[in-house]
Amino acid sequence: MNSKKNRIEDKNANTINIVTTFTDQEWNFIFYAEFFKLCGIFPGKNLTFPSTIPHFRRPCQLEITKNRQWKKGCNELALLSYAIQDVYGESNTARELLILAEIYCKHDLLHACTFEEFPYYKTKQRLYDTLTKFENAYQEFENLKKKEGYHLQFFKISCQTKINFLLGQLRIKKRFDGMSLFICAKNLSLNYPPYSPYGLILGGIIFDQDLNYLINSENVYKYILKNFHLNPLLASYVFTRLGRFYNRILHENEISLLYFKKAIKLAEQPYASFKYAALTMDKAYIAPVDPDEIEPREIKQARYIFKKFILKLLQNKNLSPIQLEYLVTSCKILKETYEVYLNSNFPFYEELTKYVDNNEFFDYFFGSDSQAEKENLKKHFNFI
Repeated sequence: MNSKKNRIEDKNANTINIVTTFTDQEWNFIFYAEFFKLCGIFPGKNLTFPSTIPHFRRPCQLEITKNRQWKKGCNELALLSYAIQDVYGESNTARELLILAEIYCKHDLLHACTFEEFPYYKTKQRLYDTLTKFENAYQEFENLKKKEGYHLQFFKISCQTKINFLLGQLRIKKRFDGMSLFICAKNLSLNYPPYSPYGLILGGIIFDQDLNYLINSENVYKYILKNFHLNPLLASYVFTRLGRFYNRILHENEISLLYFKKAIKLAEQPYASFKYAALTMDKAYIAPVDPDEIEPREIKQARYIFKKFILKLLQNKNLSPIQLEYLVTSCKILKETYEVYLNSNFPFYEELTKYVDNNEFFDYFFGSDSQAEKENLKKHFNFI
């Protein structure tokens, strides 16, 4: 036990590798991953890291066995408690995480965290319900006697950031000043050096969500890449954030493509892969056309990238709503390309409705609300 404790306390690995042989049970991974993200530990799924990278620090590893499978209505706190003790033993890290696990489960922060990532049915009532969950969790944190420690402070700043984001979605004045939140995240980075990169990543996210400081996030991400030896998962995530910044804020898609490509080479990032394919297709549409080509070479290459991305998604039989968004949008883009250049239909497109209907993710993740959630998503996709 002592060796395990020392390993965690001394190195403070800020990445956890969540290993599961149940590759199609996305809901199970999300349950654990969202908790660790809220607490300042970056989750990877079934990742293997090359040992040849200089200064590489191997992440902690959590194996999800048959007895550790999450579904709506299960004893969430027991599952998280077992997982925390498996990985972190009796360390200070474990003690902090056990406190936060109770808040996470009590206020259903799993569904609150994933709501902002789901692309459909963002009604005012849902926004208010989600805001209430984070407000209550934040208030419970404020009532704790022990508040010091990296994970406790990271959790606090995470909740404040999400509260601000949801208030912004509701067109209500934000509760916390963005620069003050960034300074808190930066102080985490300074006060807990082994966690420095992720403290600053949180700072970048805070800037990303605040119109007053939006332009500053680029410098934060570039500073992280320049000054820290990141493991591939963290580096891939930072490259993805930079690609997103250049695409959405500066509209410099050539630079954005380069960052997304770097992200994909390092680790699996569905958002980076989708955006890389979409921006490649956009670029292909404005490229010079050879009148002798039935289908321009650039379009053909972009179509190949999309098909490769779609086939990878389809390896998972139970995609989350955001993954289904990537799948359906990709198929829609290919459908248009097939119609214009090949005078045919993309063959898989007509099967997408069935793919949503038969997706077990909704049954496990939403329980009795499963069917309603499927209907909302199909309306979002214009399937019904």
